[in-house]
Amino acid sequence: MKIPLNRESNFVWENTEKFLSMIMTVQFNTHEKQRRFEAIIQSFDFEKEYFWMKNMLMNIDSPIVFCHNDAHEGNIIHINNDNADKADLRLIDFDYSSYNFRGFDIGNHFSEHIHEYDEKFPDGVIATQENYPSEEEQERFARSYLARIQSIHEKAKAGQLDPTKYDCNYDPGTVEQILFESNRFAMAANFYWAVWSIIQERVSKISMNYLKHTEDRIVTYKRLKEKYC
Repeated sequence: MKIPLNRESNFVWENTEKFLSMIMTVQFNTHEKQRRFEAIIQSFDFEKEYFWMKNMLMNIDSPIVFCHNDAHEGNIIHINNDNADKADLRLIDFDYSSYNFRGFDIGNHFSEHIHEYDEKFPDGVIATQENYPSEEEQERFARSYLARIQSIHEKAKAGQLDPTKYDCNYDPGTVEQILFESNRFAMAANFYWAVWSIIQERVSKISMNYLKHTEDRIVTYKRLKEKYC
């Protein structure tokens, strides 16, 4: 897609650094929350990890594309339930959308397989680390992605797509390239939501244990780092 927005890849770095700066001075209004927050920052060196991670990721060639940046189960709707063979999945809620590294968007989507959000849960969210997509599932996703890009190329050549709305010259690379960048940028996605959740615990009106979510995101970050770096 071609969207009239800034095409620079500043979303993840600018916002993560903003949240990092904010958590250095945040204070919670209950002793329990303050104690838990202090335990988090004592056990995980956010600044050190961030600069190591950013340096590592800036050496990875991940295309800049228009990204949703928040593609989890609550932001995907299923249309035409009566015909599963022709079911239509659509993304909604583009609050966090921007041009960004493709690896971040796909890596974030992979990571969201771990997290399930529902007010019926005591913390408002649960994390099942084993639900991160398997290699087979990742490859299936990447092949489908490439097939879709190829379809766009073919429709563009046939004059069936408006070139002012679609980035028809986009080179998507290979399955291996997509998974290499996505599994590493997934670290940035989990780091981003970890620091975001700390701020949300202080300001959000939504009933959710954001500090627990921060802890879960840190666990995912560490697992990804151990496996892919």
